[in-house]
Amino acid sequence: MTWFLQKKFENKLGAVLINDYFNINLYDFVMKNIFKINKDFFKKVESYLAPKDYEKVLDIGSGTSSFSIFLKNENPTLDIYDIDGSKEMLRIAKRKLEDESLNIKLEEALAENIPYDDNYFDKIVAIFLFSYIPKTIKPYALKELYRVLKPGGKLIIVDVSNQTGLKKYIELFKYVPNPFFVEDGLNGNYFKLLDEVNFKDISQTPIMDKIIDISIIEAYKK
Repeated sequence: MTWFLQKKFENKLGAVLINDYFNINLYDFVMKNIFKINKDFFKKVESYLAPKDYEKVLDIGSGTSSFSIFLKNENPTLDIYDIDGSKEMLRIAKRKLEDESLNIKLEEALAENIPYDDNYFDKIVAIFLFSYIPKTIKPYALKELYRVLKPGGKLIIVDVSNQTGLKKYIELFKYVPNPFFVEDGLNGNYFKLLDEVNFKDISQTPIMDKIIDISIIEAYKK
């Protein structure tokens, strides 16, 4: 398979996964009650994002907008934009925003093709997004995030991190259909990937070790 066809296939594969693999209507319940992605978790992410009044913040791979809703309630002056590749996720997000009367912009798009101008956002957060992006697509997604981030702007990636038990579990996926692309998080590859896109001051901090180990990766645009 040529590089172009492989990229096109994996792009399509990622789009199918985010729309079809999970029962979308169960997504919020599973994330909150099983994986403990709740307000306490969001507070940790917010503390690293460190938003300031009136900043433009992009939540890329926003799902049903749970983090953005939390962030907007905590920081009402923020101008928040949510992008996700799933129509169903965005449909549920729209309903949640209407229920809370919150103004957050929703956009259907993929991370490697963000429909905003260069140097547009002050902060970008990606919570588990890169676990759903195939390996060959990740560099293109990171280049897009770099492009739309303002000089001096901050990127936060939340993803699984190095954990021996999970690595062994992931090894089993070599023999069954695997809906996730977590190898870069497990192997500590984000430093290399971000550096290749010219991000600077890259750091990683563990924030959760419940069911799986989760870390926050911070990086800045030069």
